[in-house]
Amino acid sequence: MPWREPAGKSAASAVGTATRTHSQPDLEIPNMIPSLPRLVGSCLAAALFCLACDVRAAGDLKTALAAVRVPGSDLELVVNAAQSENAPFNQQVKEMKKQFEGEMDAQALAMGKEIEAVMKSIGIEEDSVNYVLASFSIRSLDTQAATPKIPGLLAIAVKTPLKAGAIAKGVTEYAAGKEVAIELKETSYKEVPVLSAVFDMENLPEDIDEEAATFLSDLNLALPADGSVVFIGQSAQVQAAIDRMLGGDFGARSAGLLAAKALVPEKADSYLIFDMPDSFRQMLSMQAQMAAQNGGGNPMLAGPVQALAGLKGAAFSSTTTDKAAMALAGDFEAPENAMQIKAMLDMGVGMVKMQIMNMLAGDPMPMLESIKTSNEGTKATLAFDVTIQDVQSFMAFAKRMKAQAANADGGAPGAGAPGGVPAP
Repeated sequence: MPWREPAGKSAASAVGTATRTHSQPDLEIPNMIPSLPRLVGSCLAAALFCLACDVRAAGDLKTALAAVRVPGSDLELVVNAAQSENAPFNQQVKEMKKQFEGEMDAQALAMGKEIEAVMKSIGIEEDSVNYVLASFSIRSLDTQAATPKIPGLLAIAVKTPLKAGAIAKGVTEYAAGKEVAIELKETSYKEVPVLSAVFDMENLPEDIDEEAATFLSDLNLALPADGSVVFIGQSAQVQAAIDRMLGGDFGARSAGLLAAKALVPEKADSYLIFDMPDSFRQMLSMQAQMAAQNGGGNPMLAGPVQALAGLKGAAFSSTTTDKAAMALAGDFEAPENAMQIKAMLDMGVGMVKMQIMNMLAGDPMPMLESIKTSNEGTKATLAFDVTIQDVQSFMAFAKRMKAQAANADGGAPGAGAPGGVPAP
């Protein structure tokens, strides 16, 4: 995965050494006229030095992605889209989406096409994303702040570099077409292009009030690594990430996140890992004590809730081949905690299976048969596979639900309702 600390000498330091070597005066050369090899060497050194300056100014792919982790991070997302996009399962899902387009809600389909057109106008095509990374610090949230401050950052690595001007133009033109007064302002932070939204407070969109507009105005989109990476977050978080990128100050994962990462299969193409904040542990412990109390409590829940309070790290992962192999795993403080969680999962899985089978009305869903729970030492896992047959069964179920809803409303849109009364 791309998210690791850069190692070794930087290009800048190596070039600096080469430049100093070439800058030493050579008094033995007559008339101080440089030879052809020396001239070529000097030109190459100058070019490399300029390239190194560009890297320091705008960062590169490796340092940009390494800088995503925010201080105190306890929730991280990693998606390797480049690895999974050509997997047979994903290719089959794409084909299925085309088949079901005609049965999708017309308004939702039109909105999807609009968004696709806007994304294309700013330089993002289908399958143009290499990685998606996100980092969030729940423990750093200030719940008392008047204005929400989100200690988190989202980063997207794209195959074709993006340009700030194209993004600003695409978004502004789209907003104007919707008769919405909004534009994107282009600025920069330490030579990294930055975009932010500008609202006309006297002419806000119907669904946005002043408080929301103020919050959205503080959201920044930055383009480090010459536009091959996009940072999205509040201005303070985006600037801090750029500082980390340029300064090489990359935070390490916490012990909880390391425990969670160890639960992720080696070949997984996406995962979400979690390190439980102490405030969550305290809350769960209190709930467990309340559940254990006589009269008003639920003693059966006390054990599982107390076990959850001992969670060291959790991970949800997906490994895509001809199917999507999903796993939800947790590492706990003691083996008995893992056993209690497995018992709770077994009970829940049994109930969910019955409900889904009733809803599907006989449609095959291999996923239900693939669900397995296990525990080994301090670890408990719930795993299942999603196949193309599962997706087909779900789509057929959704189609039936849509037809039933239309019948309940007196007929499909545009059709006559029972009794010859036109449907609304």
